[in-house]
Amino acid sequence: MLARGEHVILKIDVQGAATVRDRLPEAIFIFLMPPSLEVLRRRLRDRGTDDDDSLARRDADAMREMAEAERYDHLVVNDSVERAAAQILDIVEASCGANAG
Repeated sequence: MLARGEHVILKIDVQGAATVRDRLPEAIFIFLMPPSLEVLRRRLRDRGTDDDDSLARRDADAMREMAEAERYDHLVVNDSVERAAAQILDIVEASCGANAG
């Protein structure tokens, strides 16, 4: 897709972003951050899909990943899906041109 001049959006974790960053340093990286750790914990708990051990692992993973946010070009706080999506679209349009959407 890149060879054809198309824009590509990937939803990946920090390890995947590090791999992409190594291969495509010109890529634009957006870190999607929860409003707070407590909100993230509540969201995960409210899903009801993880046991206590899984929640503890996910909490540790989130803290480790959030520490990587400074390596990203942009940070978007996901306090509202609509607001976060609009901010991401604004970043993509500013970075890639108005025809990116």
